[in-house]
Amino acid sequence: MRTPVLALTSALGLITLLLIDAPSVPTLLSRILPVLSFVAAMSVVVAAAGAVSTFEAVIGKVQAVLGLGGSAPGRGSSARAWALILGVSLVITVFFSLDTTAILATPLVITLARGVGINPLAAAFAVIWMANLGSLLLPISNLTNLLAVQTDAFSRVADYVAVSWLPALVLVVVAVVAPLVVARFAGVPAAVSAGDGSAGGVGLDREAKVFTALIGVLLVALLMPVDVWISTTIAALVALGLLHHWSLPTPVHHMIPWATLLFAFSLTTSAAIIHSLGLLDPVLSTLSDSGLFTLAFAGVALSNLINNIPAYLALEPAASSPESFMALLIGVNAGPIITPWASLATLLWAHQARQQGVQVSWGMFVLGGLVLAPVAVGAGVGVLGLSNG
Repeated sequence: MRTPVLALTSALGLITLLLIDAPSVPTLLSRILPVLSFVAAMSVVVAAAGAVSTFEAVIGKVQAVLGLGGSAPGRGSSARAWALILGVSLVITVFFSLDTTAILATPLVITLARGVGINPLAAAFAVIWMANLGSLLLPISNLTNLLAVQTDAFSRVADYVAVSWLPALVLVVVAVVAPLVVARFAGVPAAVSAGDGSAGGVGLDREAKVFTALIGVLLVALLMPVDVWISTTIAALVALGLLHHWSLPTPVHHMIPWATLLFAFSLTTSAAIIHSLGLLDPVLSTLSDSGLFTLAFAGVALSNLINNIPAYLALEPAASSPESFMALLIGVNAGPIITPWASLATLLWAHQARQQGVQVSWGMFVLGGLVLAPVAVGAGVGVLGLSNG
């Protein structure tokens, strides 16, 4: 019932925007639909790969190579496992976007955590915190970054990176420390997985090898100068074709997180309506004369209220220099980790975690975000101000 209601809400929001500000609708759709298409197609690829135990097989091989097998690892193997979890999450985020991390890295990390005796929930939190906090370095890392480089503030990617690299480094350090603190002091009991807790018993059979190759090709394609929704859609069609060829079920309607996508779309149209009515004009006027911290924390507040993509679009007119754009990006990238709807990646992450049998504690998520967001954003903007002071 929830999905039909969200579909109706999205339709009503779009109709309202058409009546209020029809010329803005094509621009809105051209920005949001490719993102939602990318997410839907990537979800199909991940679900199809999971149907043939691809992630369990890959993690089993990784455990064997790194010596991470067994249900009671020592301190050294636990440290190597955490390094792998954080490293995989960071690399995918930086080079393939935080939404890809939420969809692709979540099942990988949870499987690895169970295999080496790490708390799966703490490992899952490592993924989503790294996805958001680690998404500042490159334009491709986050849609908000791509929107920023379309402005006059950055004439080329090198100009963007010249401003982003130092705050991005600080945010990554915070993202590395935070889940380790949770794992050490949260006291959440580790989930008990089936069998002996090791993924090493799952073989990399023909089907898993084919899907591993498909995902590898897709990740390379995401770095090419082709719209990401095109690459992922082709990969999704290939994945469905493979399942059909092997006479396996292809329930596409269950593979796509419809409720999550419709929710994100309805939030975006709602924000566009508010912007078209000029309700944010006084706020934008005030923020344009404020400092970097004020603009960044305005991004934090609005992101957690309405989602980070519409929040960036709403506050973008208040930024007037590369530094102010970067401060806003720090706020809308690292800040939306308090409310579940603040980042599309968070909703996708929670969906993937539930698919893997890990129930996300939203109370813990909110409490952690209330502590982590101010620290991360404050540190990021602080070094941004110092480096350009």
